[in-house]
Amino acid sequence: MTTAPAKWMTADAIALARTLWDEGLSCSAIAWRVGTTKSCIVGFAHRRGFPPRPSPIGRRKGEVREAQPRAPDAPRVACRPQPLAVPTPAFGSCQWISGGDDRRRWTMCGEPTANGSSYCDWHHRQAHSPIPRRAA
Repeated sequence: MTTAPAKWMTADAIALARTLWDEGLSCSAIAWRVGTTKSCIVGFAHRRGFPPRPSPIGRRKGEVREAQPRAPDAPRVACRPQPLAVPTPAFGSCQWISGGDDRRRWTMCGEPTANGSSYCDWHHRQAHSPIPRRAA
């Protein structure tokens, strides 16, 4: 399956993109000059086999990074995660958990339940409230 070439892919635009690529301009600068997007230039350069360039992330112009020797690894200590205590519900008591994201602060409501629910009447209404309808 072939796709139609993009509108910007004229012979002049392709030659300009290649020239700017060889001069070392960024993809966004090339895209601005040619009249397309940066992603289009990246894909175009990849498909046409333009020579790869080093990533500009974290480097200043002309700066060359030397390989840093790695520090010796610290001895690994076996770590066993401890289970966090989660409150155990009593039979027939509300199991609504409150206390936020910190499991160590979780508590259960504990109020008596009715009708075979896991929650007290108040929390049952909160958990199973109907969705309000929008006005048409």
